[in-house]
Amino acid sequence: MLTPDQRDKLLDEFVFQTIYDMTINELASLAAGVIRDGLKEQSDQEFLQLVHETSPQLLEQLTPKGFAPNNHGETTRQNGRQDLRSTSKPYERGA
Repeated sequence: MLTPDQRDKLLDEFVFQTIYDMTINELASLAAGVIRDGLKEQSDQEFLQLVHETSPQLLEQLTPKGFAPNNHGETTRQNGRQDLRSTSKPYERGA
């Protein structure tokens, strides 16, 4: 059995080794999942306030028609950053 200190140390080392072994797309996919899960519990009002404060351009994209699709039918960001949603898959260790 592990002592609490041994477990904490091993856990930290395992987590960081896992992260170091990931590609940037795997890491982005994992981060997106964590952020998405964290935001699921927020009310619409809380979520809209957060978006308004941090990424107001996303609210400007909302129209009666929704987000503008690109030529592939995927939504794109208008802030110049690459949209990894269509290129990354949910993270699976060892994939």
